[in-house]
Amino acid sequence: MSERPLGRIAARIANNNTHIFNTGRTGTSIGELLHRLDHDVQTAKDVLDLTPLELQKLLDIPLWEAKELLEMVSIETAPKIHTLLRLQQSDSLCNRTGIRELDSALRGGLRSGHIHEIVGRAGAGKTQFCLTLAVVVASTGRGVIYIDTENKFSAERIVEIASSRKFLMSVEEIAKRVIVIKPSNSKQVLKQLQGMEAVIISNKVGLVLVDSIAALVRLDYSTRSRIVARQRMLSKQASQLKYLANAFSIPILVTNQVSSFDGAVSLKTAEGVSLECTSSEPSYAMFNPALGNTWAHCVNVRILLEVISEQQTTRRLRIVKSPSCAAKTVYVDLTISGIIGTNENSALRQDQYFLNSLSKEELDDILS
Repeated sequence: MSERPLGRIAARIANNNTHIFNTGRTGTSIGELLHRLDHDVQTAKDVLDLTPLELQKLLDIPLWEAKELLEMVSIETAPKIHTLLRLQQSDSLCNRTGIRELDSALRGGLRSGHIHEIVGRAGAGKTQFCLTLAVVVASTGRGVIYIDTENKFSAERIVEIASSRKFLMSVEEIAKRVIVIKPSNSKQVLKQLQGMEAVIISNKVGLVLVDSIAALVRLDYSTRSRIVARQRMLSKQASQLKYLANAFSIPILVTNQVSSFDGAVSLKTAEGVSLECTSSEPSYAMFNPALGNTWAHCVNVRILLEVISEQQTTRRLRIVKSPSCAAKTVYVDLTISGIIGTNENSALRQDQYFLNSLSKEELDDILS
């Protein structure tokens, strides 16, 4: 919470407090003081890192008022207290993926307020999973923000998937609800995330996709000497993603790359799950999720997307980390209609399941 931009904190405090500070010239509101401070620092954490004396000097206010201002920022950014009932109710808010077996394995689908991660090697189908999910969520009338860091987003593929499915919304209406952002570096990713609140509200966004979270940070911080800076950037991005997920009760889905290794040593994830491949072919090198354990602890749900054979379109989804469900395996197929559950046999059966699972409120939103 303390990584939130100072401007938002200023607005919230100003709305909840009418106290006027005496700066020695004219009365100045708390909101005005914090907005003035926004020129020197960027986040609430930056403010809380200041001593009362440093803040007094920056704002030219009495020491006691600097202390009071720090206390207000601290209160505003502190985690809120929730009852068990409230947490249980929020845990029940799930967003279906449209894949029956995966939704069942995840106990309802992608959980609001959580960061979900799809991990897989190149060609496994991570982007196809994201494109399919974008179509499914947009078909319910909710917006989808798609952050494309590898230039893999395909508008034609979105239209192809939507055209081959049986949803209640037209292909054009679905396409209108997918908002694509193409940052060119990791700082732009962070900046986009920090300015995303208005976009989420105005477009009734129900899902934020980042494909992929690893690409730009690995490119921008490629040397060993910059690992600490990379982890710092990842922490800021994760903090902002968690804030958006919790503040707007929506799920976040990110894709992650893998690091390949040669040899016969069995590798394990941060959750202790073996990622050793069964094929002896060179293309099935040993792999480990990129970005290390620090990033792994930022993720609520981790799903491995594995290629079974180069000659098959079937993929294996393994849930290896989740606070709400056991480790499970689901098989899916890559088709012209997107990702389809292997046991569904056709997109039509999968769409029928999805439509039958919609609530009356969701149906009303689609048909209105």
